[in-house]
Amino acid sequence: MTLPATTTATSAVMTTTGDRLRLPHDPRAARDARVGLRSDLARRRVPSDVIDDAEIVLAELFGNAVRHARPTGDGTVTVQWRVRGDLVEVEVTDGGGPPPVRRPVDGLATGGHGLNIVAAVSRSWGMVDTGKARTVWASIVHGPQIPRSA
Repeated sequence: MTLPATTTATSAVMTTTGDRLRLPHDPRAARDARVGLRSDLARRRVPSDVIDDAEIVLAELFGNAVRHARPTGDGTVTVQWRVRGDLVEVEVTDGGGPPPVRRPVDGLATGGHGLNIVAAVSRSWGMVDTGKARTVWASIVHGPQIPRSA
């Protein structure tokens, strides 16, 4: 995958392999993750509303990894995505830490909404923890959809 020339300085340690990016454990690297995802899914002609949803999910999961988890042994967070059948699957792998917890919705809270957003936008989401690394994943519908209720 080739990223646009507008990637940030955090890309200096970024490595790419197919639909996988290893990015610095740094909130500024979230932009590179979003740009890579958007560029690749657009190239695959995924509908723009699905790309928007995948980008929101990736941003939330990456932000959680940087705020709440350890980096992997090499100081990075890995993001990966793939189009499989009627789904766009997004994964973020970090070095582990406290498990992600979906909090009750509190409209007055200034944070803690991320996993509720992920759950609202995704068909499903979850976590796999190996003890050395943790991957949080989400599946976004790509294809005929049942409209979300308001």
